[in-house]
Amino acid sequence: MKIYNYDDDGYFTSESEADESPLEPGVFLIPAKATDVKPPKEKKDHRLRFVDGAWTHEKLVEDEEAEEVISSPPKVDQKIRLLRLVNQVAIEMGFLGYIDAISFKDDPNAEFADPAQKIFLWRSKALSALPSVSSEVEALSDEDFKGFWTGPEYF
Repeated sequence: MKIYNYDDDGYFTSESEADESPLEPGVFLIPAKATDVKPPKEKKDHRLRFVDGAWTHEKLVEDEEAEEVISSPPKVDQKIRLLRLVNQVAIEMGFLGYIDAISFKDDPNAEFADPAQKIFLWRSKALSALPSVSSEVEALSDEDFKGFWTGPEYF
């Protein structure tokens, strides 16, 4: 029995023969990233992709379009960027991350509670300020972004 193989993204890679089950004669084994659904004939400037149980044709991207896609990095949501920074700073302060840090904010030992409180309050203040400064911080490098948020005004 013929099977049709595809990569992690569902793009056709090859066809091959399925192995017969040693336990059930007449039953064929279809491995992961393979199907017994025969793909349609290929079209010029398209490639085949297996999605939701069916083959589709996807238009190939022109070289100029591909360059444009590569040269413009995806926009990162500034809230996600800020939350990653909060987690990173918590780790730099000796916690396993933000969640670990806030678990210590009410600890009776000030050695743990003080930095945990600082991180908790800083995160709240920064998230409140983010909408008003989002366009300002969007173009900053990661280092400048960290400097902006860990400066005296917020941290």
